[in-house]
Amino acid sequence: MINLTVSQLWSLVPVLRGLMLVNMPLKVALKIARIVARAEAKVKEVEEKRRVLIKEMGVEKDGQLSVPEEKREEFVQRFEKIIPATFTVEAAALTVAEMESVQLSPQDALVLDQCGVLVE
Repeated sequence: MINLTVSQLWSLVPVLRGLMLVNMPLKVALKIARIVARAEAKVKEVEEKRRVLIKEMGVEKDGQLSVPEEKREEFVQRFEKIIPATFTVEAAALTVAEMESVQLSPQDALVLDQCGVLVE
């Protein structure tokens, strides 16, 4: 299981999507595919809650719905109350040994490491 904050979730998903385009051993590819599917499901949950709150508190301007500046602090407080501090992604982390054949940028490796997706 991988525990992530919302911020980590937002950082992790683009890195994982990039890895989906890299050829790698089947076992690693399946683990990454499972992490991506489950992480993206969590992102959708958060986005849906955010959309509902924007609909409730937002004002339409030029065809766009947005939260006015005077309501932003309240929006953030309410948003933080309706989403959990951390999310659990039901998937096994990747090991350095499994990822040995995969080329990563230092930035992507850092994101995977900081999110607990890559373990030694």
